[in-house]
Amino acid sequence: YNISVTFDWDAGKCNDCIFTGWELQLRAKGGDWEDFPHCVDARKDDVNCTISEGIASQTTYDARVRQYCLDPLSKGNWTEEMEMFTTPAIPADAPLVSLLTMGPHDMWFALEPRELRDCIFMGFVSKFQAESRGQVGSDEDTEQSDLQIVNETMLCMPRHREPTQCMLTGLQSNTTYYV
Repeated sequence: YNISVTFDWDAGKCNDCIFTGWELQLRAKGGDWEDFPHCVDARKDDVNCTISEGIASQTTYDARVRQYCLDPLSKGNWTEEMEMFTTPAIPADAPLVSLLTMGPHDMWFALEPRELRDCIFMGFVSKFQAESRGQVGSDEDTEQSDLQIVNETMLCMPRHREPTQCMLTGLQSNTTYYV
């Protein structure tokens, strides 16, 4: 997935000041203004630039632009556009999860987040299930109705997007578990 935004603006009148460049800033709703220096252009022409990094999914942005002058005290006024655009929702990749049997009633659980994708992280959702006793079959043959929810608090889910690992104890022996 790739999020990108293209900006166009007109240069305005010539000879406003001794022009040296443009400044573009974006602000996520409720956030602080951030510079996007790759849209800085030293030409006093109409500008067209695309930003494809540093933008979060499912976020509304304000934008503003102004001109720089040789005299730092004569910078142009900001031209602002509030709620200029909202980026689409981009699904985050599922984390890498691994389980390692440590004994008849214990397993080692590890979770490794994947690429950020610039989404606004809210938390991981987990489901820890045991296959019903007496059920024989492979992962592909197992129906959702053949699974029993296990105490999900056993999984150590991080509050932030960070790797985690923990020991799961008190499990039934000879049981297939799905995470």
